[in-house]
Amino acid sequence: MKKKFITVLASICLVLSMFTVSVADIKDNDVAQLIPGEENTVEITYNEYINLMAKANGITKSEAIARDKQDTSNKISNIMMRSNGLAPKSSGTKYYKASKTFTYSGNKQFKAKSEATIKLMGAGSMYEITDVTGVWTVGVDGLYAWEWNQLSAWTSGQTQKRVDIGGSGVFTVTRGLSGGVSVPLDGFSISGSVSGQTKYTSKSMQMSWTWGNPYIK
Repeated sequence: MKKKFITVLASICLVLSMFTVSVADIKDNDVAQLIPGEENTVEITYNEYINLMAKANGITKSEAIARDKQDTSNKISNIMMRSNGLAPKSSGTKYYKASKTFTYSGNKQFKAKSEATIKLMGAGSMYEITDVTGVWTVGVDGLYAWEWNQLSAWTSGQTQKRVDIGGSGVFTVTRGLSGGVSVPLDGFSISGSVSGQTKYTSKSMQMSWTWGNPYIK
């Protein structure tokens, strides 16, 4: 199934540097092997959900609220269609923030996360995934003066039981020269030097994982 890209940054400005990184710059052999790590899911409040949804999609809080109301209305209409026009007697909504950590195999000091906001609707012990409203990636850990640069974030294959989530990005590092010489950094290539500082770029971290609905086994 075609992946629905939520956010793609075609080029990324790097702090204190004179070069850019773009999707076109990432060759097949520039894709890193990743080490999957911890997966974490927490239930969040409606207000937290709306704020995260707005930030991930670059919209205002009011727009996020309107989008969520429309999604709820559409979902209720779908339930009525499946039940011969009968509205659900009772239903509830649950909001989650889910994430999975990945370690950069080229240098295990660097880690990133793929994150998403997920909405479930239902009643009792039966809730189904109705929407994944925000997806993004973040850097978690690194060495020296590092930065995470997101290239993409996406969701695909959504069903009531599961959804595929992912994204990609690169780490950039700024490090001082040693005796006037650039020092190699494991897993990184030298991108340039400015004012006694060496700029390094990692291979692309392309994260992909599946979130499972805890209410449907």
